[in-house]
Amino acid sequence: MLNVQLHEIPGYDNFATLQPILEGGSGEDKYRVITKTGEQMFLRIGVCADSIQNHKKHILAETLDIPIARTIDFGVFGDNVHYYWLLTWLEGTSAFDLLPTLDDAGQFNLGVKSGTLLRKIHSLPITEPIEPLQEWLGRHIDFFTEEVRKKHGHNSKIHNNIIAYIHDNKDILRTRPQTFLHGDFGLSNLIVTPSGDIAPTDFSYNLRSYGYPPLEMSNFYETGATTPYTSGQVWGYFNGSIPKDFWHEYLFGEAYLALIIFATRKDESWTDYIENWYSERVANAVDVIPQWYVKK
Repeated sequence: MLNVQLHEIPGYDNFATLQPILEGGSGEDKYRVITKTGEQMFLRIGVCADSIQNHKKHILAETLDIPIARTIDFGVFGDNVHYYWLLTWLEGTSAFDLLPTLDDAGQFNLGVKSGTLLRKIHSLPITEPIEPLQEWLGRHIDFFTEEVRKKHGHNSKIHNNIIAYIHDNKDILRTRPQTFLHGDFGLSNLIVTPSGDIAPTDFSYNLRSYGYPPLEMSNFYETGATTPYTSGQVWGYFNGSIPKDFWHEYLFGEAYLALIIFATRKDESWTDYIENWYSERVANAVDVIPQWYVKK
């Protein structure tokens, strides 16, 4: 536990038990609180500099009509370094754990629910001045391109192909809208409730609050996602009416994530996978719609 004075949390004297929650990589201390009256709550304790913006994003999402843990109290400890955050307890199972237990139809339906939820999150209004997407993401493309060149030089065919595709198609960003972003909309940050609803957790401020929507959708970058789930997510996001232009956006997003992988991963385990992806989705593709996509 972080070195904080828990008695500073309002209502602490009514806490009966604090059960540590070890899942997740946010760097926070997390606990399931059971009060003396049997009420359950979720307690998060972290460093303000790391996560206070994540709290602000979560508060915005609480304004939506979605299943989500609701904030009970939030404050800063007397050291002015750490914060506490009490939320309602959200009973359920991680989507990451649940997905492999489902058949294809169940995985697709879970994807539909996650896509519908993501669309609602993306509907949150932009409330601050933002840099145009082409300029903001363009700088990141240039940065990761330079990192790939430093690591791999200029003679690797697959790296050159990915870089060429991105730079040849980055004008797509000129007319694409930006939306509010969850920041880490992966299976491990989705809770499936006993009633079958799906709820988001762990909003992230790693990049910024607004950006390129397709980067939030499941693809080869996400561990555990299956093609029925990903198909359902796309279907649910658009309620079945998928614009043709979306698949161009999605493909560009995949290429951008491939560039990030090559720039940041120390091992080469992704090379074969991305080579196959490039062959199927770019070099030899007969349609911009991926072959794995299945309709409802």
